Amino acid sequence: MPERLARSSDPALCLEVWLGPIEGMRHVEPVPASKDAVVRIGRRRADEKRGLENQFVLAEGEGVSSFHAELRCSGGKLFLKDLKSTNGTFARNKPVTGEIPIESGEIFLLSTTPVRAELVVDPRTEVSATESPAEDPAVSSTLKKMLSLAREAARRRGEAFVDSRHLAEAVLRSGDAIVEKGFARAKLSREEALADLWRGGLFHGGTAWLQRFLSAPVQARTIPDSPALSPRARRVMSAAAIRLAAYPSTEAESLAPVFVLAALLAAGEGPVGGWLSENGVRAETPTPPRRSAGRKTVAAAVAPSKEGRLSRIDEETVVAPVARREKAAAEAARAEEEGAPATALLSKPASTAAHPTVPAFSTTGDSVLDQRARAIALELEETATLYRFSTPEDRRTVMKAVVNRSLAAIAPENRTRILSQIRVQFPVVGAPPPAEADEVPRLLQRIQELEQRLERLKAEKAEASSPERLPAGAVPWKALLAERPPEPPATEGADLPALHALLTFARHMERFLLGLVQGVTMPGDATMSFRLPGHRYTLEGLLSGLEQGKPVDPKTVSEYLRELERWQVAILAAHHESARLWFDKLWKRASPAAIEASTAKGGTWKIRGEATEWWSRYKETVKGLTPDVVQDQVLQTTFRLAQEEFDKLSKRRQS
Repeated sequence: MPERLARSSDPALCLEVWLGPIEGMRHVEPVPASKDAVVRIGRRRADEKRGLENQFVLAEGEGVSSFHAELRCSGGKLFLKDLKSTNGTFARNKPVTGEIPIESGEIFLLSTTPVRAELVVDPRTEVSATESPAEDPAVSSTLKKMLSLAREAARRRGEAFVDSRHLAEAVLRSGDAIVEKGFARAKLSREEALADLWRGGLFHGGTAWLQRFLSAPVQARTIPDSPALSPRARRVMSAAAIRLAAYPSTEAESLAPVFVLAALLAAGEGPVGGWLSENGVRAETPTPPRRSAGRKTVAAAVAPSKEGRLSRIDEETVVAPVARREKAAAEAARAEEEGAPATALLSKPASTAAHPTVPAFSTTGDSVLDQRARAIALELEETATLYRFSTPEDRRTVMKAVVNRSLAAIAPENRTRILSQIRVQFPVVGAPPPAEADEVPRLLQRIQELEQRLERLKAEKAEASSPERLPAGAVPWKALLAERPPEPPATEGADLPALHALLTFARHMERFLLGLVQGVTMPGDATMSFRLPGHRYTLEGLLSGLEQGKPVDPKTVSEYLRELERWQVAILAAHHESARLWFDKLWKRASPAAIEASTAKGGTWKIRGEATEWWSRYKETVKGLTPDVVQDQVLQTTFRLAQEEFDKLSKRRQS
């Protein structure tokens, strides 16, 4: 599809994730003149049983359903439809019900994942932008400091990803003089820019309604040491790395902040790039050093267009080959100085360990094998998505079984090509190169720091378990955990009966909440040893540990109690909505209108005599029955039963 679009002058529908963990992920769909173009969006690639397939797959989208929404282009107009998703689709701050028209360039929400839809006249640049970056920013030594600052910004907000907002914060916190000068001309200090960046400066006009969905941090359960870059953040860092390749290594690292800022400004279709441009921020990049005559320099290849943007086609068709040739020439010159022939390095083919290639000339049989390999790769991707929450060992075992089962039906002489094509889809990353000599001192220092940290942790653990940390008898746990309240102490300042009553209430409330959770998660399975899913303990276990003098992590206790509160709110909300759900799911089938409609088709059931009068009274009685009426009656009954049960418990307690 990308090659066909690159040669076509027809318009195309471009979908792009606007912000968040998968910011910059794109899909380009051609718009034929004779029929409508339909793009289905969802978390899964396909459902073979139902015969459904998503064209735009958001496997990592927060709250995105398997088949979430559908976008249709007809006659140059766009129409958005929700496919009965779990968390809903929103446009212009309203939930989407049925099919609604939207404008080109408008942003809509799939749960909390914002997607921008736009009709483009020339789709060639959009197609090139969906491909992988020409350079990997993770291997660029000149961008290590900027990557570290961006990931620190993500960890500070409790997020497990890096998008263009974190890159903008990294640029602001770099302390670069050129960057500060660019913001000063826009009459923005660093503190003002940071506050505006995270407090709604990106949302205004037609995007103001998105602020309440996207301003809050996307809290993650576990934050990795190196949060992953979003696709747009990777493209921005890749563009900066390409342009920094034109400078000596001694200067490139200090120039990294201003070139990252320039790349953010070049990506003006994103929220951060637009925010920077609207505030008048500029990035004055220095002139690159001149190279030898007769060769086109990287600086010339990445010259901005009249609008101040970099052409994506130039980045991928001109910049990358020039950068690779310059790198090869530098290696050849270094080898020649060491005595090795330069031609050996210049003619050496690129490594194919990570991305194996296929022969230049393919036969019909090879094409059939390649199609089979792509089918296996799609099945592997679907399997990896289904088992993304399982352990790595289980996921590896299932995927290995898929490959073995698929290869069993293929002739042995054809399996090599099949495996090589699968490796193209799932490249095997080779071992990192050995550390150079100048890295040894730094590594030794890091090892020493880790050893010292380990010693401190051992000392803290020993101190926590020592009698001095928690002396025996400091807290009268036995009296507090006894069934009967203790006698009032003679000492002043202590109120053991009150503490005993508080602890008893907490234990009883926890047992009640655990019973509710058990009733909705495992109905009919009665047990007194039920624990909250995902936790290995209860308050009884924690209090018993305190009684024995064992240290207890306050963070662990706080997380457990918050989990109990969330379950309580969720169960009460579900109880409140159960009447409406009953009416929608059951009453529409058992109502008089539904019964008469179902029997009228067959014509075999009729009411005669007294039954006719009874049936008429019944229909008159339930004539005004609606979800709100049912819900109100259920809540009134619930209140009456709760009041009776409360009175019974009160009388029992008094007696």
